Amino acid sequence: LGSHDGGSSAILTFAILAVWAVGFVACLARVYAGWRAVRGCLASGEVPTRGRELAVLRRLDCGESVGLVLSSGAFEPGVVGVRRPVLVWPSLLSARMSDDEIAAVMAHELEHVRRHDNLAGLGGMFVWCVFWFYPVVWWLGTRLLAERERACDEAVIERQSAQVYAESIL
Repeated sequence: LGSHDGGSSAILTFAILAVWAVGFVACLARVYAGWRAVRGCLASGEVPTRGRELAVLRRLDCGESVGLVLSSGAFEPGVVGVRRPVLVWPSLLSARMSDDEIAAVMAHELEHVRRHDNLAGLGGMFVWCVFWFYPVVWWLGTRLLAERERACDEAVIERQSAQVYAESIL
């Protein structure tokens, strides 16, 4: 149990940094893959100039600050972007929904824009990538996402019919 020399201390430090770097790069790769999938939905989607979805969105977003893309690749509606947010709407979803149901789901997504949730999510992804080795960060990320969703749900229910919103989610 003698003292460590500088060489073995440097090797240990290098090994720890190498493991951290591999995990950091793996996290970045996962974030990048998700970003590419979203970009694919945007690229293959259609920017409508008229239609039910655009009319409902414009009624809700009077300032027209949020763009709309109808996508066959999207599984659920979602807002993409921070500076110029775009609502990606699954093109087949509207056929099964009334205008009030579409408005309820869009109001939820617009609440994410109002709250700057995408910016918070970017910050969370950065923290996740840096501290990928710490399980509490993974747990906190999951909890923060759930809380952002719950906050948007509550905001919609305050302004619209809870019954219509629940039906639109189902």
